[in-house]
Amino acid sequence: MDVIELLDLQGAYGSSESLNYLGIQYMQGSGKIIRDFKKALEFFKKSVKVDSTNVLANFELGVMHMLGLGCEKDVPQAIEYLKVASSDAHAQNALGVIYYEAPDVFEKDPVKLYAFGGVRKDLKLAKSYFE
Repeated sequence: MDVIELLDLQGAYGSSESLNYLGIQYMQGSGKIIRDFKKALEFFKKSVKVDSTNVLANFELGVMHMLGLGCEKDVPQAIEYLKVASSDAHAQNALGVIYYEAPDVFEKDPVKLYAFGGVRKDLKLAKSYFE
């Protein structure tokens, strides 16, 4: 049994930290592990199944959905994950960026609207997350 299988097995027995570790390794690519965003996404999702309030896993899932890493870009789903992780300053910053960069209410370009999944610019909300 190699280290990856051992950490995955620990995750099956309730260790969300071991699953987070594997997710980070696949996000970054480390040593013998080649960067693979889909595998990273899989491990972070497993971590959230073990502990739905896990801040690191929710943050990473939020960023991955926000940027479309290993999955389709899905800003509304990213917001849901990031709200769970909002006790973390990085998650608050990511939420602020989303609401700052989203299209405003006058935007008609379907490509821009589609990219944010119906989320609209909200500068007051962005400011509150940045603060």
